[in-house]
Amino acid sequence: MNPHLTDLPIVPVLEGRRDVVVDLCRSHRVLHVGCVDAGHLHERFRRGELLHQQLASVAMDLWGVDIDPEGISFLRSVGFANLFVGDACRLGDLQELHARHFGVIVACEVIEHLQNPGQFLVSVKRLMDPGGTRLVVSVPCAFRMSTLAWLLRGKEYVHPEHLYYFSYRTLTNLLTQNGLQVDRMYCYSYQYGDVAPQRLRVPHSESPAGPDGRRVHRDGRSPASGALRRAYVSLRRFPSRLIASLLFRTSSFWGDGIIAVASVPGNAGEGHTTMTGGAGVRQAIDAESDSMFSWPGCGRSHVP
Repeated sequence: MNPHLTDLPIVPVLEGRRDVVVDLCRSHRVLHVGCVDAGHLHERFRRGELLHQQLASVAMDLWGVDIDPEGISFLRSVGFANLFVGDACRLGDLQELHARHFGVIVACEVIEHLQNPGQFLVSVKRLMDPGGTRLVVSVPCAFRMSTLAWLLRGKEYVHPEHLYYFSYRTLTNLLTQNGLQVDRMYCYSYQYGDVAPQRLRVPHSESPAGPDGRRVHRDGRSPASGALRRAYVSLRRFPSRLIASLLFRTSSFWGDGIIAVASVPGNAGEGHTTMTGGAGVRQAIDAESDSMFSWPGCGRSHVP
């Protein structure tokens, strides 16, 4: 058997990543690493789309760490508490965190920015209860369709601050080689999640609530407006959506990113937090994926 080849598991394809991340944090004490969302903080807060903002609405207790002092100051000024300026690779230096038993630690789109992702995992493990705390990590997928489409034009499409590409195997290797076990994995797509095969697809929830609590489209228009524009966009995107539909039938890992849920092996002791609660999207995903997901790997990488 060729050691360079890995059978890819069949995992659910989500339309976006926020719904499942938020739902995994429901009713838990949560540590959000990289809570500022630098470059998008003020706009996303204004629109009610900041991840830390959404986690605050479901978490039992929310804590945040970010290396950006100005961003932390802004979050404090709008009412968020339990915030610390700190290096993700040196979480052990924050003594205030050691007395807490976190049910979930979230690091979305963080580790691809770090000089040493392994050092981050060693650091975060110090805050995890064996068999209890779940680490939720999301990363851009190395083989996402937009990246490959730009390669065909002789260009590399990548965030200017990213230092690494991650795939199913490299992300799994990074987690397991640093003493974590991968409990579950998902792929997400911002553009094509709705064309994945029905067996893999997990629909996005309804449009997010604005700051006033009313439902709005993500571009700010009312649901009834722009019918002609939407029809035009749909026709224009039909060829790429057709290609995406065919690709998703071969593998889930054509999406924009990967979400891994990992833990420190062991049994949850007395007083430790376990993964309970969290209804809605996570329950739908679990029901959808229980029959298709196994570790290590699956013998098949396509939908029958």
